[in-house]
Amino acid sequence: MPSYPVLEIAGAAEDLEIALSYLSDWGCLGAEELSSSSSLRAFFPEETDVAAVARDLGDKLPRVACREGASQPVQDWLAAWKESFTGFSLGESYFVLPTWCPQPSIDRTVLRLDPEQAFGTGTHDTTRLAATLLERLVRPGDRVIDLGAGTGILAMVAGHQGAAEVVAIEPDEDAARCALDNVARNALGCIQVETASYESYERLEGDVIVANITRPILEVAISRMDAPTLVLSGLLVEEVDDFAEILPPGFRVRETWTSGEWAALVIAMDASVGR
Repeated sequence: MPSYPVLEIAGAAEDLEIALSYLSDWGCLGAEELSSSSSLRAFFPEETDVAAVARDLGDKLPRVACREGASQPVQDWLAAWKESFTGFSLGESYFVLPTWCPQPSIDRTVLRLDPEQAFGTGTHDTTRLAATLLERLVRPGDRVIDLGAGTGILAMVAGHQGAAEVVAIEPDEDAARCALDNVARNALGCIQVETASYESYERLEGDVIVANITRPILEVAISRMDAPTLVLSGLLVEEVDDFAEILPPGFRVRETWTSGEWAALVIAMDASVGR
C-alpha cells in the first residue's frame, strides 16, 4: 500500500506556524498536532526526501527540532484527515464545506471544497486574511488574478464577489486539477484555471491581483503585476517593513492586516506610473 513520508517537528507554536509555510514549498500535503501542542506531524508525497526537508527546515528555523517519523499509509491518513475536516467560516460571508459533509443550515455562502492533495483549505491565517480583503475589494465586473491558486478557494471568493473574470494560476498540476474540480462543483463559470507559474507571463494584468504565496516568490513576481490593487499574503509580520522597501516604483502599501504572526498587504499602484 502506498504511504506518505512523515516529518515530526517540535518547537514553539509561532515557530511551527512558520515551519508549515516553509514546508508547503516541499509539497507538504497536510499536518496534524501530536499530543502536545508544541509538536506536529507533517505528511509529504511518496517521492519526498524527508531527510532533505529536515535539513532545509533546520537551516531556516534552528529553533525547531525535526526527525523523520514512521510513514503513514495513504488510506488511513486520508480517512482520519477527512473525519477531522468538517467545515468552517471564512471571512464575513462564507462557509467552507467539505464535499463529504451534509449541507448546513447557515446564513452564509457555502463553498464546496475537496482539497485532495492541494495546499490551502482556507484554515491558515494567510488565506483567511486574503479572503477577507477580497470581500472588501473585489467589485462586480472586475478582472481578478489569483496567483498560486492552490485549491482555488480565493478564486471562488472573488467569483462570488461578482468578478466578471477570475484567472486562477497554479504551477502544480495536481493542485490545478483540484482547483478546476472545486470551481466546477461550485458552478463558477467566471473562473479560468491555468496550470502555469508566474514566469510564464510577461505581465499579470487585472483590476485586483491576489497572491497568497511565500515571500521569495512575492519579491520576484511583483515586478510582473499590473493592477490598481494587489492583495499580497504570506508574509510574516516582522517581514512587512523590509518587503515594503523593495516595492517597485509606483507601488505603495495602503493597508496592513495581521493575524497572529502573519500579515497581508493591500498595495496600490499609482495610476500615473506607466507599466
